[in-house]
Amino acid sequence: PDLAIDLGTANTRLYALGHGLIADEPSLIRLQPETGEVEAVGAHAAWLANVDPYSPSVSPLHAGVVADVEAASSLLKPFLKRAHRFGLFKPRVLACAPTDACEEERAALIEAAQRAGASDVYIAPEPIAAAIGAGLDISSHYAQMLVDIGDGVTDIAVIRAGNLILTSAVRTAC
Repeated sequence: PDLAIDLGTANTRLYALGHGLIADEPSLIRLQPETGEVEAVGAHAAWLANVDPYSPSVSPLHAGVVADVEAASSLLKPFLKRAHRFGLFKPRVLACAPTDACEEERAALIEAAQRAGASDVYIAPEPIAAAIGAGLDISSHYAQMLVDIGDGVTDIAVIRAGNLILTSAVRTAC
């Protein structure tokens, strides 16, 4: 994949292969009150929510998964456009999902990323991505436990030799 996406309940992060972190912003979109059109995303939407708390804001995720595909796509679209400066116009994307995500929740994540401009979307379990991001050697033959506490889901996993041996996801977190 060209991009890795952590589409979280509180924050969204994009990492471009060979370029590092290109987005780390709140998972929030702001709608224009009159038209319902997207006015702002990410940090700008959060800032506007503080300035005028009565104007509609939307969080596209709930409990760690995509709750509104259209809103999630609107959130991801400007972040994926940032990858254009690195020559990534239709990037292949690796996106993370909680270990207990059902097929419909995974499909919603794939659809949102494709609507935002991804050519192909691959889904990885969040604990594997978190372990790699934390620098753990997931290929180790020693069992390692990882606890990924997010704003919408806490995902716990035991990883050994690149495999998830045991997982538990709780749809409550911070």
